Amino acid sequence: MSNDKSLVSINNETSEPTGDYVCDYLLSQSNETAFLDFKWILDVKKNSQEFPKIIKDVYAFSNYGGGWLLLGVKENDRADPKIKGKFIKTGLPDNFEIEDASLQEKINSYLDEPISVQFKQFFRTMDNEERRFALIYFQPSSKIMVSKNDVKYNTGNKEKTAIRKNAIYTRRGTQSIVASNYEKELIKKRLAKEEYQLSILSGEPEEIQETIFSNLFEVKSIPNKVYVGTARHKSFAERIKTLRLTYPAQKYFSLKYRIYENKIVTFGDLENLMDIHSTLVLSDEIRQESVADWLADPDKEKIIISLLNKEVTCKAKQLGMLYDKKTHRLFYPTMYGDERKEEWPTRYKGIQKKRVAKKIFDTELKQYVYLHDAIKIEIMNIGNKFYLRLNPTMMITEDGKIPRIGLKEGAIITRHAYRIYNKQYLNNILFWINKLGNGDDIYVEKNFVISNEPIQTSMEIGITWDIPTTDFKKFITEFDAELASTIEEETDLEEIGDENRDF
Repeated sequence: MSNDKSLVSINNETSEPTGDYVCDYLLSQSNETAFLDFKWILDVKKNSQEFPKIIKDVYAFSNYGGGWLLLGVKENDRADPKIKGKFIKTGLPDNFEIEDASLQEKINSYLDEPISVQFKQFFRTMDNEERRFALIYFQPSSKIMVSKNDVKYNTGNKEKTAIRKNAIYTRRGTQSIVASNYEKELIKKRLAKEEYQLSILSGEPEEIQETIFSNLFEVKSIPNKVYVGTARHKSFAERIKTLRLTYPAQKYFSLKYRIYENKIVTFGDLENLMDIHSTLVLSDEIRQESVADWLADPDKEKIIISLLNKEVTCKAKQLGMLYDKKTHRLFYPTMYGDERKEEWPTRYKGIQKKRVAKKIFDTELKQYVYLHDAIKIEIMNIGNKFYLRLNPTMMITEDGKIPRIGLKEGAIITRHAYRIYNKQYLNNILFWINKLGNGDDIYVEKNFVISNEPIQTSMEIGITWDIPTTDFKKFITEFDAELASTIEEETDLEEIGDENRDF
């Protein structure tokens, strides 16, 4: 990373703040962020009612650590249903003109101390049409920027306040807001380090506590005993034949056992004649053994872990999922129509429907196939504790149920799965754990319970704009409450000290 604060680093590429690489990167963004705002045009005339709002952004971006205003982007009014997305990159109108010097002068007229603003107009070809855009860069301030006056503007017959006197503004999500105590601390940290810049500008994490979620879920309990019985038959085919003769009305069998030294091993009760596994063993050669003893033997431990995985797989199949033995993937089949959706309670938006399967035409296969969201599950022993690991992936099927496996299918999955790892990995993890446990801990069996909360940890460095706004607001609230408590405690101590001196 360069130590030159006049440069920015995005995706390990160092550039001028209004360089071509930055222009292309910002133009590729589909939504506003904490470091980027979209506007169609900017009115810098003397009596402009819109410009005071821009000044609030100037204060906020400068305190936050820098940011950009991209001109030539309109909000989608949804007049044309074919145009998707919240914003449309139309480019600037032909009659729009603005001078760098007049923009700089206009901004500094509102500020106590002038700041450096970089402005650039550029052209890009979009939809076979050359369009003009403009980029304004607000650099990080060298001290806390405090508004010097109330700034008002008129909207219709009403007067509104864009900026409050003596306020400190910063960015939170896509908004320019008055900084909380916690955000003021972040600004101070930035100013305390001469070379500190916002992560999007420096390419390095910021000094902010961030929670890191894993795809591991703690196994709260497992069965304490395992049943071991001598197998009646040597082959799997013979066992299935016996089951079909014993249970002629049953089409499918959910078998939850493993073979170890010609013994059938299962968590199921082999002494219970209602358990289908009891049909597969000699009734006078059944015993119970301690799971703890099995875990002490490396070879037997593999059998126990395999049984735990088998139990979770069978639980998922009971919930309507299909399991592909070759790829070890669970997925929802499509029963009717060209797609399937499943409801689940998301973290921030309440009950939502997630599409878990859809019919697509693939140009490589030259036919219609079904693309399914899928999950790989694995029980793991880490440090003598068991965890369920979930790995989101995808599955291709011919008819919505029967998997297709091959090099071409693998390429399709890789191409489509890219979005999982870049946009919604955590949401996919939470979706699957929710479906496996119906929103609660997963009760696989009576004594086999898995937590529905992912293992998580905290780091003292992170990326502010990467934290969901809801989480960040909660963190701010907790910080402010803790700060208020600390101030109150210090005040109480001072009063106690005064009281002691009186005596």
